[in-house]
Amino acid sequence: MWFIFIVSCVFIALAALFVLWVGSKVVLSIRKQTKAEEMNEVAYESAKKVIKKSIEKENKDEE
Repeated sequence: MWFIFIVSCVFIALAALFVLWVGSKVVLSIRKQTKAEEMNEVAYESAKKVIKKSIEKENKDEE
């Protein structure tokens, strides 16, 4: 009887560890994706500024 109880406790503990492991992988993936999106946003903004400056320079040169 005690053997079944101990085995079931160990099984539940292993299942909980597996769920925590999967959860941590999901959280790390979300953080990585968020960081990549932030980097893309910064790159987009800087490229936007460069393009805007070049267009303004071309318009100024045409005048």
